[in-house]
Amino acid sequence: METAGRRRVQRSSVQSFFALIPSLATHRNAFVIGAGFTSAYETFNYFECAAWLVIAAVLPFWFRASPAGQRRVIVRASLTFVVFGISDFLEAPTLGRLPAWLWAWKLLCATYLLKCRYDYIGKENFRWFDRTNILALACFLAVLLAMFLQWYYRDLLNDLA
Repeated sequence: METAGRRRVQRSSVQSFFALIPSLATHRNAFVIGAGFTSAYETFNYFECAAWLVIAAVLPFWFRASPAGQRRVIVRASLTFVVFGISDFLEAPTLGRLPAWLWAWKLLCATYLLKCRYDYIGKENFRWFDRTNILALACFLAVLLAMFLQWYYRDLLNDLA
C-alpha cells in the first residue's frame, strides 16, 4: 500500500513493477554521473548483485575438472546466481519493501540453488545434517521469516516511509 494524500491506494504487483522501472533508470543514471546511492540498503544490494554475478562467472571455471554431469549442475547454478543477482539489482531501490513477486523470485532462486546442491552431491552422498546443508536451510528459513515479518508489518513500514 502507498499513501496518497490521506487515502490509501493499493497497487497490484504488475503496477508496482512498472512503477519501479523509472526509479531504476533514475538510480542507474545517478550512479553513472557520480551522485552516489541514497541509502546503505541500496548500496548493499548493488554490491550483493555484483557478488552474485562474480560467483556466477567464477563457479564454472573453479569446477571445470568435475565430471560432465556435475559441470551441467554447476552451469545451472551459475545461471541461477545470475538471475538471483538481477533480483538484488531490482531490490535495491525498494529500500526493503519488496513486492510479493520479487519475494517469490528470490525464494524460487534459493530453492533451485538448494536443488542444484542436492544434484551436485548426489542422492547417495547427500546428508541433511551436514553443516552446509543445515546452514543453507537456516538461511532459507530466515528469508521466509523476513518475508512474513515484512508482510505482517507492511502498514507500519509504509507509515515510516
